[in-house]
Amino acid sequence: MKWFLCAVLVALMEVSYSAKIVYRENDAPGGCVWKDVVQKVGCYRDGGGGGGSARPLTEELVNIRDPTNPAYVKDLHLIWNNWQGSLNGLVCECAKRAAAKGYKFIGLQFYGECWSGPKSENYAQDGEASTCIQQYSTPCDVDNEEHPCVGKEWTNYVYRVKSAIKSGHKSAIKSGHKSAIKSGHENAIESGHKSAIKSGSKSAIKSGSKSGSKSGSKSGSKSGSKSGSKSGN
Repeated sequence: MKWFLCAVLVALMEVSYSAKIVYRENDAPGGCVWKDVVQKVGCYRDGGGGGGSARPLTEELVNIRDPTNPAYVKDLHLIWNNWQGSLNGLVCECAKRAAAKGYKFIGLQFYGECWSGPKSENYAQDGEASTCIQQYSTPCDVDNEEHPCVGKEWTNYVYRVKSAIKSGHKSAIKSGHKSAIKSGHENAIESGHKSAIKSGSKSAIKSGSKSGSKSGSKSGSKSGSKSGSKSGN
C-alpha cells in the first residue's frame, strides 16, 4: 500500500512539473506577455455572416483547439487545466500574425480560436455580447490586466493590436514632420522673397538717389560754367 501511495505521489509531482513547463511555454512564448502586445476592447457578437453580410472578423489566424484546422498551431495546443497560459500563448501568436498583415484588431472566439481580417475595424457590426469569460466561468473584466478573455461560440472578445497603434503613431509623427519641413520651407521662401524685394527696393531707391544727385550736380556744374563763360565774353 505504501509503495502504491508513493508511486501515485511521484506521478502527481511529475504531472505538476509538466504543467508548469507547459504553462511557461504557453504563457510567454519568446518572452511574450499578452498585455504587452494587445489592449482589451470588449465582447462582441459574430453573426456568422448571416443575411448575406460578411463576418465581422473574416480570417482565422490561429487555432489551438482543433488539430484538423488549417490554422492549428501544435506548439500552442489548448491545455484545459492551464487555460490561462494557453490563452496567453494564443493572444501573443495571433497579435504577431495580425501585425505582420497590418490588421488592427483580433478576436478570441470559441475558447481557442483567434480571428482578424483586413477590415477588422468592423468588429462591432453585429453588436455587443455578454458571453465572454476569463478564468473558465468568470465574466470578462475589460480593466483586468492579469487575465486574458475569450468569447464562447459565435462571440469575439476583441483586442486592439498595440503594434498597430505604435505604427500609426510613427506614421503620424513622420507625416507631421514632413509637413512641418515643407511648411517651413515655403515660409522661408516667402520670407526670403519679401526680404529680397524689400532689400532690392531700398537699394534701388538709394542707388537712384545717388545717381540723381551726382548727375544733377555734374549737369548743374557744366551748365553754370558754360553760361558764365558766355556771359563774360
